[in-house]
Amino acid sequence: MNIQERRETLNRASREYYVKNREVVKASKKRYRDNMKIKVLRHYSHGTMKCKCGYSDTRALCIDHINGGGVQHRKKIGESNLYIWLVRNNYPKGFQVLCHNCNIVKKIER
Repeated sequence: MNIQERRETLNRASREYYVKNREVVKASKKRYRDNMKIKVLRHYSHGTMKCKCGYSDTRALCIDHINGGGVQHRKKIGESNLYIWLVRNNYPKGFQVLCHNCNIVKKIER
């Protein structure tokens, strides 16, 4: 079996597994993304897991580009999940933890 045939066989097996185990795969991916978010929030909040205003519900905490340009950055990196990108790129500077309210207020005040 050559490399191309092997690749096609593995791709077919992967698709079949996904079709049969769709909910398990989705749950696993969600857990992975959630874990990445927690790691990133912990890092950029220096362990506090809070916004600058004190809000601490992780469901409403997000990463903010300190100097703006978040939309352009996401287009540039082509990554659908910023948290994963931040971990893979060793937590670069220029980001902070904000709650969604503070993030919107910051955007409006610019």
